[in-house]
Amino acid sequence: MDGEAGGHLEDANKSGFQAITPNERGTKAGYVGGSGEFISYRGIGTASNMGDALVRSLLGSVYHLAGSFDGYRDAGVGVSFAEGGLNPVATLNWTVGQPTDVPRQEPADVVTYPCEGTTGVQPSMRGEAPDPFAGLGFAADEHVGQPIYVRAPAGKEIDLLSATITSSTGDSIPVFLYHASQDPHKVLTGNQAFVIPRQGLAQETTYTVQVQGTTDGIGFARTFSFTTMKW
Repeated sequence: MDGEAGGHLEDANKSGFQAITPNERGTKAGYVGGSGEFISYRGIGTASNMGDALVRSLLGSVYHLAGSFDGYRDAGVGVSFAEGGLNPVATLNWTVGQPTDVPRQEPADVVTYPCEGTTGVQPSMRGEAPDPFAGLGFAADEHVGQPIYVRAPAGKEIDLLSATITSSTGDSIPVFLYHASQDPHKVLTGNQAFVIPRQGLAQETTYTVQVQGTTDGIGFARTFSFTTMKW
């Protein structure tokens, strides 16, 4: 996510050093209009398609999902493998940048992720740092399903009024409606909100989401279906 968390800082004493923080590296590369860095991890050998798994882990989040989809014009990606030690891991680094004097890409109306027809969705979260649910009575872990991102155009204020998530087998998933006002780390903005499944989703299952809300007091409704992956 955007920010200066320890995993995003470079060591000036190591080879390949560019700048300490993601923002400093973005500025050095010419992205003074804004930049961000997003990282996901998976244990080596825990997925048959590691590249896909790393991306799905990145999107199975709150802050990292919102930041990755925040309309940046340019993006770069790198993958590394640390195969030594007791816990070998693969790491995805997704870096985004906004050129100077170029506007970010903005939707014309309310959009979601997942959206209609999305497949391969991660059934549950694997955690997120910092924890977007700190102080809310639950944590970002496998007991939380894929967060459903609901975003209005920048400058709008979104308010989710109700939402349901129903599986193709008829199971109803309890949800938590999450707004920027509840964000303990003040990362989200008023046009960003989430429907949070309060239990992990089943693998290889189709879910239908219905969500109602307002943007600047004007009502909207969205209905869409997505399918989870085999995890």
